Amino acid sequence: MNQEELGEFFGDSKATVSNWENGHSNPSLDDAFKVSRILKKDINVLFSGIYVQDSHISERQSTKGA
Repeated sequence: MNQEELGEFFGDSKATVSNWENGHSNPSLDDAFKVSRILKKDINVLFSGIYVQDSHISERQSTKGA
């Protein structure tokens, strides 16, 4: 899917999607989750560039209860 197609899906322009990619603006939270689902990518990877592994999440949750 290219910027133009993604923009059309959200009723926005290709420039809006480009601004999201370049960090000049951010999509709404709802749109961010939709992008994540459409591209089949974890939202953390899309918007932070950091990949969070499930094992790290599990370790954090288990230490909170201790």
